[in-house]
Amino acid sequence: MNINVSTSLLVAFLLATVRTSAWIVLVPPFGGRTMPGLTKVGLSMALAFPVAHRMAPQAPEPQLGPMLGAILMNVAAGLTLGIVTLLLFSAIRGAGELVDYFGGFSLTQAYDPMMLQNSSIFGRFNQLLAVTLLFASDGYLIIVKGLLSSYDAFPLHGTAPLDALQQVVTKDVGTFMVSAVEIAGPLLAVLFLADVGLGLLTKAAPTLNVFSLGFPLKILITLSLIGVTFVALPEALSALLDKISNNTDVVSAVFSTKH
Repeated sequence: MNINVSTSLLVAFLLATVRTSAWIVLVPPFGGRTMPGLTKVGLSMALAFPVAHRMAPQAPEPQLGPMLGAILMNVAAGLTLGIVTLLLFSAIRGAGELVDYFGGFSLTQAYDPMMLQNSSIFGRFNQLLAVTLLFASDGYLIIVKGLLSSYDAFPLHGTAPLDALQQVVTKDVGTFMVSAVEIAGPLLAVLFLADVGLGLLTKAAPTLNVFSLGFPLKILITLSLIGVTFVALPEALSALLDKISNNTDVVSAVFSTKH
């Protein structure tokens, strides 16, 4: 049995696979080493397959120059969409890192082979909980939809608007920092008041060893009130998914205005 595939369809499928591959390397929950490499390749091709037929009329000529430019453009598009999603999603992990730092758990950092970096207790726990909530609430479909909608916004070849993309990523860095502080804010406020109380206690009893009392007290407070941040995670994740969807539309609009 012979299967005839047009050249434009094959080129569109390959370029769409390039974009999804660049995106899937960074975006949670598919990025990192939690998913095997072959699975990532298969998922990238599966996501590119339904859009290949629609993108076939936009495919460039199968020549070295146009193909090289199209590959670079799709890599830039996939990485930008992945960075936008990764920055906002990492706010939940960042909230856990703040709790670890101010609560005295940052000294227990260990190497995380899945993320290829050092990770503290609640930073890693928040990330695992966020990934669980992402699948339980079907939030990952919003992330995948953002990728697939990018093919409707801008074609498979062209010039990437780097200046405008830098502004989008810079704005997301600020959103990441603000969101992390908002999630961990209640517990951080309590830990700050504990530090103030220990400072006043030092003034009232100078001979008291505040360091030997401070670390156990802050650890006790953190373990007692950490549930406050866990309760806020579903709502925070929903808000971050809305921001991810909006920023994906912004990135798509940035690319589309250049063509």
